[in-house]
Amino acid sequence: YPLPENAKKLFSKKKIVVLENNVGAQFANLLKLEYGVKILESILKYDGDPFSVEEVVTRLKQSL
Repeated sequence: YPLPENAKKLFSKKKIVVLENNVGAQFANLLKLEYGVKILESILKYDGDPFSVEEVVTRLKQSL
């Protein structure tokens, strides 16, 4: 819950950045609590619009 058991190996990398369309970073918090994942950064957008490709690239470059 909410991911399959073998999903933890997907999060074994050192730099995990989570993009979410909400103000509370619910999925990042769930990953921390349920899987012990260390999140480098949560990139949040909560104005009702989806992320554009350009916005994702820009924000990822800023965080890495």
